[in-house]
Amino acid sequence: MEHAMPETVSKFTAQTIDPRGDGRILLYPRGAKGTYQARIKVPNSTGFVIKTTKTNRLHEATAFAVSLYDELYHHVKQGGTLKSSPTYNAVYEEWILYEKRRGITDTVNRYSVPFFAKDPIDRINEARLTDFWLHRRSTFLKRRASNNTLLRECTYMNGLFRYAEAKGYITRSN
Repeated sequence: MEHAMPETVSKFTAQTIDPRGDGRILLYPRGAKGTYQARIKVPNSTGFVIKTTKTNRLHEATAFAVSLYDELYHHVKQGGTLKSSPTYNAVYEEWILYEKRRGITDTVNRYSVPFFAKDPIDRINEARLTDFWLHRRSTFLKRRASNNTLLRECTYMNGLFRYAEAKGYITRSN
C-alpha cells in the first residue's frame, strides 16, 4: 500500500527553487506575501541555515541567498561552524570552572572579557585579537602594560581558546 505525500510537502517541493542546481541553496516562498526563505547547506559542515530574504522578488532573494552562502562558506572554511557559537563571556564562565589558577582567570576577566564579552567565540579572528592588543595597550589600571605583560595575558587567553577548541566551539585553522 502506497502512502500519499502530505499536500504541504508536495507544495513545498513544487515551489522550491535551486538557483545553483546543486542543492546547496534552496529558496521557497512563505506566508501570504510569498516572502522567500533561503535554506543554505555548506560542504564540510553539519546542518543548514534558514534565513528570510525579506523580499518576494526572486532575483533579490537569489542575490541575498548567494551572498549568504558565500559568507557562510568562507566562515566554515576558516574553521567556523554553522551552529550558533557561544559568546566569549559564556565560554569564560565555563572555563573558570575548569581552570583553577585564580590569578590567570582574574587577569583574563579583567581585560579580555569586557572587550570580547558579546563576541561569538568562533568569530574572534586575528584582526579582532589585534584590535584587543591595541585596546589593551591604551587601557590600564595603574600604568601602561609592557609587551611582556601583554604576551603573558595572551598566553592566559590561549588557555581559554584551547578549552573552546576542546569543547568543539572552535576549530584550529591553519
